[in-house]
Amino acid sequence: MGYVIDAWLERDDPFVSVLNAATGAVIMHWNADIVKKILGCGDLCPEDFRCQNRSEEFCLIREMFLLDAAMSTQGCHGNCHLCGCSQETQKTIIPIAIRTPSPLGMGMS
Repeated sequence: MGYVIDAWLERDDPFVSVLNAATGAVIMHWNADIVKKILGCGDLCPEDFRCQNRSEEFCLIREMFLLDAAMSTQGCHGNCHLCGCSQETQKTIIPIAIRTPSPLGMGMS
């Protein structure tokens, strides 16, 4: 499955979506609040979205899915330094999310 990143970061209400390249279905969506928190803490930055090749795009999408999984695991829309989770939670949840294989098979076509 191929993916398309639809990122509008310079708007008053930025958003980022990952779409299925074949169908256009939204696989993941971050609204303005989530995007501002993620960019504000440095988990991702606008330069990350300037992919030069498919390999860089794959890495960005993988990172986005991992961040999204970490946020979902914690029951909030931000990782530990965004939502204020305890340091103990950070030590247990974040490494697990990083080692987890991609949730959607992340094959790039």
